[in-house]
Amino acid sequence: MAFLLKLKWLNGPLAGRELSLPAGDTRLGGADPDLALPLEHGQATVLTVTAAGLTLSPPLPVWVSGRPWDGSQPLPPGVVIDLAGLAFVLGAPDATLPALPVPPRRAARRTGPRQRVLWLAAGIMVTLAGLLGFWPQPATVGPAPLQAVDSPDPAPDGLQIEYDAQGVATLRGACASSDSVERLRRRLRERGLPLRDESACADRLLDSVRHVLTLNGYLDAEVSHGDSLDTVVIHGAIVADDGWRRTVRQLEAIKALRDWRVENDRASRFDQLLDLLAQQSMLEGLSITLSGRTLWVSGQLAPAREVALLAALSAFNRREPARLQARFQNIPPGRPDICMLPAAIVSLGGKAGSLYVELANGVRLRQGATLPSGYTIYILSPSAMALLKGSA
Repeated sequence: MAFLLKLKWLNGPLAGRELSLPAGDTRLGGADPDLALPLEHGQATVLTVTAAGLTLSPPLPVWVSGRPWDGSQPLPPGVVIDLAGLAFVLGAPDATLPALPVPPRRAARRTGPRQRVLWLAAGIMVTLAGLLGFWPQPATVGPAPLQAVDSPDPAPDGLQIEYDAQGVATLRGACASSDSVERLRRRLRERGLPLRDESACADRLLDSVRHVLTLNGYLDAEVSHGDSLDTVVIHGAIVADDGWRRTVRQLEAIKALRDWRVENDRASRFDQLLDLLAQQSMLEGLSITLSGRTLWVSGQLAPAREVALLAALSAFNRREPARLQARFQNIPPGRPDICMLPAAIVSLGGKAGSLYVELANGVRLRQGATLPSGYTIYILSPSAMALLKGSA
């Protein structure tokens, strides 16, 4: 895939990470985004990349180097772009993008007739200046701390607000839900207090980790909360290969993510179901496949066997709450020797404890043998053979 532009996030949950942009549209914000990153007021837009640059549709409030920008125009490279609270710097796909500080937002410059009116008023103001020097002046009041402004409804647990010399509030810390941050943002905005959000919320963190996993091809992986707001658990058939090592480097770049744990519960649940059916001598004529969150048990069974199997699966699903549930479908199972074995099975030989299957090409396979397809003969009995692939 050819990339036309690259950006580096300067704040938010992906601060420090880079994103290469191909030609076309990328949805940002909203109900079904390509990039699940929060924008102010829940806004959404589409980033469109062409040879002319990066444009927004629809235009959103944008500040470039701290000054308002016409959101209908292509965004400039090499400077800080503040897109509805999400800051980044834009450049060529092979450029080294700097980690620039995000400047405070400044008001738009006024020009034209309004400026001329101000110049005409200047003479009057100078005349009044002498009189005002004798008039008692009210004390200057800076921005109040959050507790003084909003004491009935304080900041969510884990969040702190700090004020700089210009009165700009910066929100830092960790929180459970970004909804609470948005409510706080609205309250402060109603009081005329600008807010810069550098907080890390657990729901945004989950979205950031899911985004990294999806970009690296782990489409079936799932993410859940860890033991604390800055940790996650990744569920999936993860293998420590080059692809995962690349993914780890990207996960380490998420500043809000302190730690993560990988659990391959897909493999463990598959093993548990396989062992259960083997112990109850129910494997004959069945196949087990894993798709999404479901362990599908397939086979055409007599009514009595189907009733017994359904009872066993029901007990398996109740045994412990789990993301993966077993379901039965009364359809013919696929033949393993068609795509998993190097040749068709012609006979079964050996004795108890040392059985083997003989293939049409003369090869004999025993329990534990690994096949060219990557499957292992997990169970071999006079009535059934179970093939299991390591990643489940």
